[in-house]
Amino acid sequence: DDKNHRIGLKDYLDYSSKNVQVRLGFELVTEQYDWGIFETNNGLEGAMLNSFSEERNYTAIFADFKWELLGRKLVIESGLSYNFQNYELKDLQPAQEDLSGNFDYDPIFAPFIGINSKLYKNIHFYGSYSYGFSYPSVEETLLPDGQINPDLKPETGHCFEAGIRYSAFDGNLFVDAG
Repeated sequence: DDKNHRIGLKDYLDYSSKNVQVRLGFELVTEQYDWGIFETNNGLEGAMLNSFSEERNYTAIFADFKWELLGRKLVIESGLSYNFQNYELKDLQPAQEDLSGNFDYDPIFAPFIGINSKLYKNIHFYGSYSYGFSYPSVEETLLPDGQINPDLKPETGHCFEAGIRYSAFDGNLFVDAG
């Protein structure tokens, strides 16, 4: 059984000149998630095993930059975001131990940089690096017995890409090798 309500706000400021674009912004999201796990007996709902209420808060502050150089033959994009999430867990049916508490994840800085260079009329080189993350979802924090595992950390990873793009016939043929 679950009920979920979410509200968010995202806003940003843009600045553009002939060769530069800058975006500064933030995102705020709060989510109220009430859920319970029931025992099932031969496909029928049985006794409630546990019941929780969570309030999750997510904040991101970001800056993105784009530079177009050499008559748009070279484009460089970069950015940085500062992200953090916390949640308050209320155990509505503490059986053996009360799992209520406030949980904070360490803030995450997530940079990216990319380059796109026109090598020839229809041939472009591209390359990028980014650092990504994913906070654990409610479902991922559940143990097999329906209890919460508050010790999970966000999943993180580095991504590197490089390749060549070719297009022809007014964009109707597109080949990407990376």
